[in-house]
Amino acid sequence: MNDSGGTLRWRVRAGADLRWRSWGDDHIVYHGASGDTHRVNAVTAAALRSLERGPATAEELRNGIEDALGLDPDPALTERLLDLLWELDDLGIVEPIDDPR
Repeated sequence: MNDSGGTLRWRVRAGADLRWRSWGDDHIVYHGASGDTHRVNAVTAAALRSLERGPATAEELRNGIEDALGLDPDPALTERLLDLLWELDDLGIVEPIDDPR
């Protein structure tokens, strides 16, 4: 599934129970609902932490991540975030609010 416009809104799944440990640029997130632990990069960590605060589109996430991490504007990051969000959906961590499937 693709949301090339980045308009689909995403959220952390209810009951995901994410628990964090960070050391510099290294981030570990424990997904309590599955019992799995994941090592994630700074962009993934920023996206998940943003979604913990509330739903967002990939475009909104991109803007916030660029600001938070001091990245130059990169419209291609929206597509990479969409791919990431679908991967996190497959892992049961996030979900689209209005699932088009």
